[in-house]
Amino acid sequence: MEKVDLLQKYRVKRFDQIHGNKESLTLLKYLIANDNLSPGILFDGDYGTCKTCGGRLTARSYFCHNTTPEQIEPCNQCPSCAFFDTIKTETGLAYNTNYIEVFCPDHYMDIKFFRKLFDRLYGCGRYRHGSDFFGSPKRINTFVVFLNEFQRTDPSTRDLFLNKLEDDPSVIFLLTASTADGAKVGRDIRDRLTTIKMNPLTLEESIYFIKEICVNEHIEWEQDGITELAEMSRGIPRKIISSLKIFTSGINLSAGNVNKFLM
Repeated sequence: MEKVDLLQKYRVKRFDQIHGNKESLTLLKYLIANDNLSPGILFDGDYGTCKTCGGRLTARSYFCHNTTPEQIEPCNQCPSCAFFDTIKTETGLAYNTNYIEVFCPDHYMDIKFFRKLFDRLYGCGRYRHGSDFFGSPKRINTFVVFLNEFQRTDPSTRDLFLNKLEDDPSVIFLLTASTADGAKVGRDIRDRLTTIKMNPLTLEESIYFIKEICVNEHIEWEQDGITELAEMSRGIPRKIISSLKIFTSGINLSAGNVNKFLM
């Protein structure tokens, strides 16, 4: 049987693929539709609650060639969407003429790194030819910087970004931060950003999500197995998906097997 990378297969590319967090997503989509992302968004939540998905999806929608205020779902066909498909999760660094994404915990990313990063952004962006721009033409004079796990940066780096927030309206910042370490982001930065709170799924939402994947992947399941997995996963979509991998090999999703293979 062919091995299936469920985390890659269920990588979010549309807002309607994110489960739960309806109120937060409604606010986020409103901001995108009304072109009101500046100076930036802070995605706040626990591990595995789709903070990275939310940030990257916001950028994907923002640069997509075919979105409109009435339809902000990315087309997933244009050159801009194709670029976002090449980005691997939490790999460190990705960039294009108007977009930079950084996974902050990498040890080499000190204040000097971030200063060079901005020099590269402005050097490639402000003086580029229009034909070099990968996103929608209406975004040609805007830059997006996505900083994943921003709470892990050092104070000098955070001071640098605070200055950028205040001084450069052409840059939109998308940050993610875990709730437990959110205070490290700093009140001055938080006060300047719109916070999108990403919460774990409820038990009901988790059960629905698990059943959806089971149907798609032809996993045989029992109700007690789905409930056991939903409770064990604590509402974390990433944990749900990774836990289901073992059951794609023909193992029945029962409470006994959840306890046997996952506990």
